[in-house]
Amino acid sequence: MVRVPKGVTNVATEQSTRSGPHQEVAAILLGEAAGGPAVEQFPIALPGPSGAERAVLLRQEQIDQLAHDLLNPLTVLKALSQRILRGIDRGRPIELGRLAADMHAADEAVTRAVGEIAAFLEVADRSRPVPALEFSPLDFAEVIEEAIADCRQVAVQHRFVVVKEEAALVGLGERGLLLHAFDNILRNAIKYSPHGGTITASLHVEAEQDIRWAVIAVRDEGIGVPAAALPFVFNRFYRAENVSDIPGTGLGLSGALRIAEAHHGAIGVESIEGQGCVITVRLPLESIQASK
Repeated sequence: MVRVPKGVTNVATEQSTRSGPHQEVAAILLGEAAGGPAVEQFPIALPGPSGAERAVLLRQEQIDQLAHDLLNPLTVLKALSQRILRGIDRGRPIELGRLAADMHAADEAVTRAVGEIAAFLEVADRSRPVPALEFSPLDFAEVIEEAIADCRQVAVQHRFVVVKEEAALVGLGERGLLLHAFDNILRNAIKYSPHGGTITASLHVEAEQDIRWAVIAVRDEGIGVPAAALPFVFNRFYRAENVSDIPGTGLGLSGALRIAEAHHGAIGVESIEGQGCVITVRLPLESIQASK
């Protein structure tokens, strides 16, 4: 069992005992493995007697939101193309700088929407085959720094800070999966701190019972999570009441949870509403996995 730092709530701590190849992203999100039993599912947990009905409504709302998120940037791109054509037809000069900025913003929005749709389909479609994955040594610090570099391009209102106590945090993992998990966590931090602020990624090593863990904590200065919602934040499709006016699918942290579990790790959340949120990921270092 992995013990998580004091105060961290709703943490998945069970290490995998499954042998053989690890799952791909779809399997992580679905909690399925080829040729083996399904990983414990995290059903939508909603208070009140109408939980099942609200779950169905939530899923329909997510589908509607996905369609909306994709339609908006496509509409912008169509308007931009029409602006170009009108300028050409009328012999007017085209403001390339502004046009490029608008197209870049629309392209980013399309990319985000497509990613959300892909994640939604991975969760919804349980019939997909699960190819094998091979883990290899990699530096967890490099992976989250790469994710931060990608986010810097779209989060111009935010300041990103990386605090490292170790030069490298080398463990066994699948780079694409971990990049996906850290990207989900960082984009959540960006999304729920809409007025900007600092997003801090703190990295250090903790030792426990002869096991060394890489601990990566992402802290934002956003709206935070209500105390009543903390037990549910890693449930698929769940969204707290204080974010109802912010677009989202409720899949980001659920996917990050699955990926952490696939790496024999854990993930937890700490938050005070109105003061921001801290998502902490714990991953075993290479020396621990190699010794097993």
